[in-house]
Amino acid sequence: RSLGFTLPPRRDPVGVVGRPPWAAAGPPAVLDTLRESARPGLGARRGPGGPPHIYSHNGAFSAQFGSQVHALLAGTLPPDQSPPEALELANNFHRSPLGQRLATATSIHREQSFLISLGGRLVSGQIDLWFTASDGETILVDFKTGETSEYYTLQLNLYTLAIPAPVHHAYLYFLRPNLAVEVPLDPAAARAKVEELYQAQSRLDFPLHEGPHCHHCPYFRGLCPAR
Repeated sequence: RSLGFTLPPRRDPVGVVGRPPWAAAGPPAVLDTLRESARPGLGARRGPGGPPHIYSHNGAFSAQFGSQVHALLAGTLPPDQSPPEALELANNFHRSPLGQRLATATSIHREQSFLISLGGRLVSGQIDLWFTASDGETILVDFKTGETSEYYTLQLNLYTLAIPAPVHHAYLYFLRPNLAVEVPLDPAAARAKVEELYQAQSRLDFPLHEGPHCHHCPYFRGLCPAR
């Protein structure tokens, strides 16, 4: 759900630590939070890093609704305190084949925070769900209340590096269409991408990759020069 990349302190000519020039007004020091709607392939933080951007059925941002669904799935929100739509989405998952595998799991881990070092680069995040199925397979699941997208492969592959067991399958579970999408596993590529992001941060080199994802970003037509 969330990923952060912590970099060593570095003073740049623009007087800001580790930020692109167009983000000089922002907080220094880290690639702070790479949100699912702002950075392709990476998840949204729910917590001190700021609200995630999750589209509700009417197209409005609905961080609260997304948090309610995740809390239901994590077992931290009682069903009788949940809005009907959130409860319906959670029940859809539990009735699914993946939810049935979870029901017979021998080990379950929900909302697991992590901090790992990849080649000296610290990566932090929070995994929605991973479990050991009755057949011994390790299954990773990341829930999405927004639109389906092809951009989440990196996110889940980074999560596999934080799980202390070989991951056999990783799934994105899109709750609105009730759709499970298996993600190809390539941990080596994820490690390489972390180094690529670190090097880009060190050089303050952030080439634009404009596309539909830009419209979901809070910096679009603001600090970011994308048009």
